[in-house]
Amino acid sequence: MGDRQGEDGISEVVGFVFILALLVTGLSIYLAYGVPVQGREDEIKEMDVVRGWFVDYKTGLDRLWMTSPGLSSDPDEFMAFNTTVGDVTLVKTLDPGTAKAPGFLRRYLPMLSPIKSSGMISVTDLGETLTIEAARGATHYSLQPIPARALVYTSHNNYWLQQEYSYQLGGVFLQQWDGPEGRNVSAVTAPPLSIHPYTEPATLGVSRARVTLTVVNLSDVVVSGIGSSSPVRVESGLQHEPTVESPDGSTTGQRYDNVSITFHARDPETARAWERVFAGAARRNGLRMNAGPESWCNTTLAGNDARIDVTGPPAAGGGDVSVDLLVADYAMRLSNVPTMIE
Repeated sequence: MGDRQGEDGISEVVGFVFILALLVTGLSIYLAYGVPVQGREDEIKEMDVVRGWFVDYKTGLDRLWMTSPGLSSDPDEFMAFNTTVGDVTLVKTLDPGTAKAPGFLRRYLPMLSPIKSSGMISVTDLGETLTIEAARGATHYSLQPIPARALVYTSHNNYWLQQEYSYQLGGVFLQQWDGPEGRNVSAVTAPPLSIHPYTEPATLGVSRARVTLTVVNLSDVVVSGIGSSSPVRVESGLQHEPTVESPDGSTTGQRYDNVSITFHARDPETARAWERVFAGAARRNGLRMNAGPESWCNTTLAGNDARIDVTGPPAAGGGDVSVDLLVADYAMRLSNVPTMIE
């Protein structure tokens, strides 16, 4: 009888150990596979939210400068701005990390839920510049290089690729680290640049090339205690009335023999992205480029510099390129949004 009771006790212990082993094995599999999958899904969703935030931010700033000027009856010309500056401020808030999803496990057993990711929002000035040059005969003109500051979101993901979204000179760019393949930079939405043909009635139907560019410059930035996990409030408004400029310092609509735009980037990958932006501004309007004598414009990539040279129609004799340049300077303020401690 005693031996039988001992065997029953051993069986209960073995059964408990077996159940515990199954439980530990199940939890290990969930932690090894289930948690990373859930964490990756959360971070992909968060990156989609950040992407949409930057696109909406670009749209909001574009509306500020687009609705500021009173356009003349001639749609090809800008006229003086007569609006009151500072009345409209774009305010947007971004949470730089993945949100805590509801659920029993995530609330009471946080060790079984994905680690919450974070991010950093900042305004960077890495020495990148945009330069606009023009030539008329033997005379060359050049605007002062425009600093290309950027509003940047840098992810600190735990399960997904590291990404960096930036708003720079009116465009939204994505920088992504693809592991061993290195870093890739692409334009999500291009800056407001257009290179297109147009015809003046006074020239009896002769086609010319027109370069239209709006430079959205983050000229005045105030940063106050930006954290990596709490929401960040971004306030943006026109610092002063947008200005119309030209390479020779005169009014807009002047014609040149050629116009060049150069972006000096921090690295070759960023320069390559801007070269694609320049090429796209011409190709979407049907202009031939990099095609020898038949080209209207040509792009070059040299180290950290991307450049486009607009020469106009091949058959023209010069003075067939015009440039419309609008510079909108924005004042920004970044600050943390206080949140309740959970």
